[in-house]
Amino acid sequence: MPNWCQNMLYVNGDKKTIALIMRKLENANKNPNCAENLIKEKESVLLVLTNPQDIERTTFEFDNKIKVAQQIEQNEDGRDVGCFKTLIGLPDTVNEDDYRCNSNEINSNYYGTKWDISYAEFQWDFDDTSLSVSFETAWSPPIGFLEKLVLQYKGITDAELNYEESGCNFAGRMVAIRDNRGNVSFNDDCLSYEEGLYKYQDDYFWDRMDDEIRCAIEECDNDKKDIMDRYSFVSADDLKEIEKTIDEIILELQTEKNEQEA
Repeated sequence: MPNWCQNMLYVNGDKKTIALIMRKLENANKNPNCAENLIKEKESVLLVLTNPQDIERTTFEFDNKIKVAQQIEQNEDGRDVGCFKTLIGLPDTVNEDDYRCNSNEINSNYYGTKWDISYAEFQWDFDDTSLSVSFETAWSPPIGFLEKLVLQYKGITDAELNYEESGCNFAGRMVAIRDNRGNVSFNDDCLSYEEGLYKYQDDYFWDRMDDEIRCAIEECDNDKKDIMDRYSFVSADDLKEIEKTIDEIILELQTEKNEQEA
């Protein structure tokens, strides 16, 4: 099992480009040859058949198609047509046979992450000139995908990818901006997990502070200096606030201990 990287993607662009992206994703997800759609079609066709021979023949034909579709989907980790592949395709030097044999390596090198993502698995929000979606990727954020997406779709004006993965200790933000001349600049600011949250997800950083400090004291047996050292990147005022929280929790835990021993 991989470590799952949490991602939040925002893309802004002209109406034509956003509509094109939405249409491509929806059409790929409506693949009439996927196993789920074939099963539904089989059920609807059998409902109107009465001749036993027609029912037998139709069942046989659909079952063969469904079996083939299921085998293909199983080879692709059971996912529908991947969003990354749908929107930016494969490298010019890679054909479908190559991809089926070596998709993990190709995905990692081209999209920036081991596996493509499923359109049906996540909630995509579209309006006339923007889209947003929150999704998970294996091990790493899809930096390569975002770069190629902005370069291929000239109507995208800017895009932002916020990402975090605590197990591998990183969090950050990737930003792409297209200027008036059509030139695109990229900035990927990848930091340690805590620093990345502090810089780019401030509310979440503070919401979890009490639990993080309590865990550090109770489960990890860290002293005050060890915990303070973790947050050397915060401002002086914020560090004082963290120190205050540490003192309060230490006092609370000591009071609980004294009451239990009394």
